Amino acid sequence: MSDASACERTASPIDLSIRSPREGRSGNGLPGPLAEAALFFGAWLRHPANIGAIMPTRAPLARAMGDEAASDGTGSIVELGGGTGPLTRALLASGISHDRLTVIERNPVFHRFLVRQFPNLRILHADAEELTEALTRHQVGRVRTIVSSLPRVGWPLARQRSILSQSFAALGSEGGFLEFSYGPVSPVPCILLRELGLVARRLKRVWGNFPPATVWGYRRQLIAGNGPS
Repeated sequence: MSDASACERTASPIDLSIRSPREGRSGNGLPGPLAEAALFFGAWLRHPANIGAIMPTRAPLARAMGDEAASDGTGSIVELGGGTGPLTRALLASGISHDRLTVIERNPVFHRFLVRQFPNLRILHADAEELTEALTRHQVGRVRTIVSSLPRVGWPLARQRSILSQSFAALGSEGGFLEFSYGPVSPVPCILLRELGLVARRLKRVWGNFPPATVWGYRRQLIAGNGPS
């Protein structure tokens, strides 16, 4: 059943979460959370509208997203907006194999960072607005789940429509789109839910995150006798 309140108010546009820093580098030689947060914050200072959040997604929310993606059957998974990798790590930690996961990241600094952190992953330097072309060029087949941490709230409707339309074209009739919000309502505007024939569901509230967050799932609306619209 769809969430009746998904269209009542505007979602919160900015993530004010702060990760707990640890000095130095991790045991595998990769930058620790403090260096990662500094990189992310620096990118936000340069391009606040494109980055959206001032810090990477915190671990409790990343784990919740990863668990939801892992529970959504088998098949390819695409992450939109890899950033500095907290959600990517959570997806892998949830049991999703490297060969199932493709990460899309448009920021060249983040892309290089991700390639160094995850050398065995397919990490594409591409824009989510060119998702169809990127997936076709790299021969990514039918996608089962798309996991997004793009800061779409406040973006022009045309830009959001383009990303969501291409996402559901890649997902087909059975796939699901996962996203999160820090506000009380769906981050996909009501006008696009109706236009694209999507159903929004609150899948999980992550009270242990700061600020508390909600994981949302989207699928094509079912039409009696005909399957998804």
